[in-house]
Amino acid sequence: MPPERTCVGCKAKRDQTELLRLVCAASGEVVFDHTGRAPGRGTYVCCDARCFRRAFKSPRLTSVFQRAVVVPTLDAACGTILSSLYDRLGGCLSIAQRAGGLVSGYMSLRRACSRSRVVYMVVAEDAAAQRAAEYRVWCAEQEIPYITLFTKEELGRRIGKTSRSAVGLLNPHFRVSFCATLTLLQTFEASLDFL
Repeated sequence: MPPERTCVGCKAKRDQTELLRLVCAASGEVVFDHTGRAPGRGTYVCCDARCFRRAFKSPRLTSVFQRAVVVPTLDAACGTILSSLYDRLGGCLSIAQRAGGLVSGYMSLRRACSRSRVVYMVVAEDAAAQRAAEYRVWCAEQEIPYITLFTKEELGRRIGKTSRSAVGLLNPHFRVSFCATLTLLQTFEASLDFL
């Protein structure tokens, strides 16, 4: 079970995996620790733009880091976090590819779906309408959850291939990791509507 941490913005206690980590660089600048392993004193904040706003508007970070800090603008912080979460999703796909836990290419994906090997599918946002509809039919027939994410070029680049209209995760472990990050991203994106 992951350790619990307290959000510096709202003071709620949550599993560490549900929070984002901030660290204070040597320059005094507060930065988002996208790896979760950066050296130095860290603090945690909910994956919610409102918590970031609370944390950045108060002297809380100065108190937590026990020094004068330079806080980024809320817009800059939100942009960095969104970019990092998308990179983390791409990293999940890249790791799955290197470990043999991902399938791509129309025929390979079709074969894996027909054999009930695919546990999650990512369909490119710009996949041809007919091809995207075909992937959705496969997912419906095999009860495979899927999401539309990345462009074909981005999806291919994330797995070290040419453009791909869809990829399938074959390992439940990779699905859990991907979906956990996806949940953080969706939560954060939804919170931006309330700023």
